[in-house]
Parts: sequence; structure tokens; C-alpha cells
Amino acid sequence: MGAITAAPFAAGLSNQKLALAALVLAARAEGRAVALPSLLDFEPEAAHHPNRPYREIFDLGALEAVAQVAFVPSAQACRDPASLFRALMADIGAAQEKGALAQHPALALLAAMCPERTLCVRIEEARRRFREHGGRIVCQMRVESDWANYLGSRLVDRLGATQDLTVDPIAIAQKLIVSFGRDIGPVLVTCDMKGLSTTPEALAEAVIRATGLRLLFKHDLVDGGLPSTPLAASLFDFELMAGAGQMVGTTLSSFFCLASLTCFARGGSAEAWAYNAPGPALLKRTDKGAFANLQRATAPGRSAE
Repeated sequence: MGAITAAPFAAGLSNQKLALAALVLAARAEGRAVALPSLLDFEPEAAHHPNRPYREIFDLGALEAVAQVAFVPSAQACRDPASLFRALMADIGAAQEKGALAQHPALALLAAMCPERTLCVRIEEARRRFREHGGRIVCQMRVESDWANYLGSRLVDRLGATQDLTVDPIAIAQKLIVSFGRDIGPVLVTCDMKGLSTTPEALAEAVIRATGLRLLFKHDLVDGGLPSTPLAASLFDFELMAGAGQMVGTTLSSFFCLASLTCFARGGSAEAWAYNAPGPALLKRTDKGAFANLQRATAPGRSAE
């Protein structure tokens, strides 16, 4: 049988990674090889998203070591990446419901999607500096303009009565303080800085003035400039979150879900907390990142795997 590939996926980093994992699993099940699809430097408001080869951003050898399929230059059949993404997320959720998440074959693939060597070294240095600052919490603040538009147009009518759909960084900071106290050290914020309606410095100043909570961004932890492409910058943020002692985000974001899932897949023990929970405090995830649905993601009584 011929090799398969997928069309480039005009979506964020996490969705592209999940679609790729699903493609590899499909090829494994069908006894096919895989031609790696191009990754896209996806930016929500951009008209064009440049292609990037997998090995430019990720360590291809790490993926090859666990894939159990051959990687080849070209393919005879092309799959829809959005369908691959949705099917895999549903299957991961079903595995969690059965108490079998740890055995899901996608986890080894997701764990192996590691940054390429140069980027990996820079991420490790940023982690070290964050620890030296006394930090342990990484918070994905979805406060960008495109996210606010998405919530307003797609989710407010459906979820607004049951979830906190805030895009206010001060409100998120207040939930952190209610849940963890004021003496929690600096919080590292991940976000699409190009999508902010203000500068990171102005955002941090507004938060510390209103709440006393100090925020850091990745540019506070690196020398020599940030990664030059949107994909590499997003992966930098993702790995900082996946390697955190505690992570905070909204379950509506696949970035936060996949960071929690990847941490679990790599044997980590980070706690994950959702700020889209209604009320003044965060709510602890119990699903290891398997669900976007808040109630399923935070259901009590789920045993650790």
C-alpha cells in the first residue's frame, strides 16, 4: 500500500501536532508509510501561513524512534487534518473515560514531539532562569484579540452561563491569588504577543498594580532574541508550560490541554488548573488534558494513572 500524508493544517501548533499523531497512527493501522506534511506558521489574522519542514522545528529522530512507521518523501493519498485532529481528540477522551489513557498509543508520539536541538537548549536555559527567579507556575493567558472575537462569536451564547470566558488578565491573576496565595513567586505567561492589544510590559504593569502579582514572559528569560518564526515561538511557550511545576489555562484551548497531556505522557507530575471555571478560584484538572469540556476535565473522583 502507498504512503499517506495530510494537507497542511491552518491551525495552531497543538492542533497540528495532534493531526500528525493521528496520521502516524492511521498509517500504522493500515500498514502504510508516512510523508510528513508541512507545518504551517499559523497566525490567526494573517492571509498567508508559510510552510516549515518538520525537522526545522522538531527533532525528527525522536519521532522516528517511536513511530513504528517509515517516513518517506512523497505520498499517494492525502488525509484531511481537521478530521484527523477531531477523531484523535475523541479517541483520547474515550480512553480517559475507560481509565486507559496511559495505554493510548498517541501518548508516545506526543511525548516524542520534542524541539530540535538548538531550540531545546534555549528552552532549558529559560527554564533554569525561571527557577532562579523563584517561579513554578506557567499560565497560558488567552487574552489576545482573536481569542476574544472567537469567544464572542462562537461560545458566549452557548457557554457564557456555565463558564468564565474572561479575557481580562487582571481577573485571571486574581484567580491565581485566590487559589495559591500572594506569595507564589513570579508567574510565567504564555500568549501570542502579536495578538495582544497592548504590550507585554504594559500588561504586566497593569496586573502588578491591580493585584501585586508579578508576571514574566519568555523574552524575560532569554538572551539574543526570541525564536524567529511563529511555530518556534509557540513551541517555546508550549515546552515551558509542559515542563512546569504547575500550569494554568482554559480547557477551551487545545494548547493547554495538550501541554497537560504531554506532561503526563512524558512522566511528569505537574498540576493543571483551569481558570475558565465559574467563581473566584481556579479548578483543578483531573483528566490529564483529555477533554476541552470543563465539566469532564475537572470531574472529581478520577483516579490517577
